[in-house]
Amino acid sequence: IETLNDITKYLVPESLSLSVSVSQRIYALTKLHELSIVGTETQLQALLESFPWILGSDKGKVYANTALKELARKAILDGVLPGHADTSKQLADSANAGTRPDFAFFSDANKSTIIVVELKSPQVPLQYEHVLQLLTYYYWMKSHYPTSKITGYLVGKNAGSGIECDDPNIHVKTWDQI
Repeated sequence: IETLNDITKYLVPESLSLSVSVSQRIYALTKLHELSIVGTETQLQALLESFPWILGSDKGKVYANTALKELARKAILDGVLPGHADTSKQLADSANAGTRPDFAFFSDANKSTIIVVELKSPQVPLQYEHVLQLLTYYYWMKSHYPTSKITGYLVGKNAGSGIECDDPNIHVKTWDQI
């Protein structure tokens, strides 16, 4: 009994740490559910960048990589990487363009694993042009980091017709699936 009491006494810090971790996950998933209905791309991007494990349990080993985002931003401004819609103009005009919505970049510390995420608002039905936008960034990253394992995610509202991509490293998901 004395040994059990000692074990219980020393598990308190671990229990507190676990409860904090669980409460963060509950918060993130609750916020994801809320934002997947009425959120904006900017809000969803910030949530994913704060909690990359939302993309899958194995994604907890990566973090939001602002250096990769800035590299892509510079490539768009330099005309090396095509920007879709008014992206180039928005980037040039925006003082805080490095945090623009649509794309999030994640990696591990040595960039051996890179994840490119194209986000679409929950109100925007997915289309094949969105897959092409993701593929542009995906293959551009592959050319810069040829030895890295690169994965791409397109996340948005399913239009009812299944949007697919034949590349096994590209995943098309609805907000409900995330």
